[in-house]
Amino acid sequence: MESISDVMSRDHKKIEDILSEFKNNIGGQEELQSFNNFRWELEGHLFLEERAIFTFLRSKKSRLYEDIPKIEEEHDRLLDLLNKIGEDLKNQKNADAMENQKELEALLIKHKEFEDTVLYPKLDESLNEEQKGIVIKRIERFSSEKVTA
Repeated sequence: MESISDVMSRDHKKIEDILSEFKNNIGGQEELQSFNNFRWELEGHLFLEERAIFTFLRSKKSRLYEDIPKIEEEHDRLLDLLNKIGEDLKNQKNADAMENQKELEALLIKHKEFEDTVLYPKLDESLNEEQKGIVIKRIERFSSEKVTA
């Protein structure tokens, strides 16, 4: 069975690639389409984490629960920055959009680093195979890509 770390790290990589595409399109004709694609993927990823993983951890009263509030605060900040960037682009404030994009990217890097090096490895280590299977099935249900067993 594939690990939760592998599945979620792949999703992080996909988001990084789409963010890079958006950054390259700021000020260009594909700017809004690129942003909307990035927004869709990031919002979906955050939803996936909160519904497929955090809900499971809460239901099991996992010791990993203590990490969730910090991560959810970061999710809220990322969503806030997405909204600001969307407004900046709508109002043709590309300089503001670029500043907010830089802040979002810095937070995203920090956020991803914690999840990839701490949270997901802890999950893989502390959950038994049945529990990991449940989490991965939930991830698969919400994800646009199918997970291979």
